[in-house]
Parts: sequence; structure tokens; C-alpha cells
Amino acid sequence: MSLLNTWYARGLLALLIVGQAVSFLFATALTLSYRLNYLRGARSLGGFTPGDDYRRFIPLIEATPWWIHALWVAASLLFLVSAVQLLRNRSAAFLAFAAGWVLGTVGNLISQATPEYRHAFSFPTPMFTRDYLIPAAVALLPLLIAAALWAHRRCSLAGNGAEAELE
Repeated sequence: MSLLNTWYARGLLALLIVGQAVSFLFATALTLSYRLNYLRGARSLGGFTPGDDYRRFIPLIEATPWWIHALWVAASLLFLVSAVQLLRNRSAAFLAFAAGWVLGTVGNLISQATPEYRHAFSFPTPMFTRDYLIPAAVALLPLLIAAALWAHRRCSLAGNGAEAELE
């Protein structure tokens, strides 16, 4: 029996997947706002960052190549495809989500290896919520989504195989 056999459960999971898409688009949106000199938008987006100020990210914005942003945008598009496939009750939702997660994570790992990233995300005093709780939740949520999509895929494939045997 599928964990996601109701439209409401699939809708809730699809919203979480859309949240993943938005999170991977955030850095690109902030970069575009800054580079297009739309500083009002950059200030607004900066309010959602640790420290609430986009200006501390300017060296990171300038050091991040566009191809990394392309990875994040591609990941976001794959997440959106996954959400649509899930709402349509298709087993392909897992594959699209997994591909999006891999692309986005590769972009994150490359970005996090830069000195500009380490400088932008260094703080004078440690804070449990910012330094441990939020990163743990950010890492755990995609794994939980992937597990639910994988279980849904297995149930969908098992159901399709049983129907094919009856015909």
C-alpha cells in the first residue's frame, strides 16, 4: 500500500518539493538582483539570510560562476518536474527528484569549497540553531522526501506489475 495514495498527502509532499526548488533558486535570485542593480530585491532577499544583510555575500556572489547557478536552476526545474509527476501519481517523481538533488548538491559542494563561501558563512559567536539545527534539517528534509518518493515508486511499480500479470 502506498504511503501517498491520497491526493492530499501527495499535495503536501509536492509542496515540500517546491520548497526544495525555491531553496536552490535563492542564491541565483540574490545574484541576479545584485548584478542587475535591483538592490531593493537584494535587500529583501538578504533579509532571509544569516545576518539579514546581502552585502556580506557580495564577494561570494562575484566569485560564483554562472555555470554553478545553471546547476541550481536545473536542479530546481527537476524538482518542479518531480512535484508535477507526484501530483499526477507517476513513479517518475523519484527519479526527477533524485537527479535534481544530485545536481543541486554538486553545485553546493563546489560553492562551499570556495574561500568566499567560508568567509560569508563565518560568524564570531557560535549559535546552536544557526550552526547545527538548521543545517541538520536542511540535510534531512531531502532525504525524507526521497524516501517517501522511493516508497511511492516501489508501490506504484509493484501495482503496475500486478495489473500487468492479471491481463
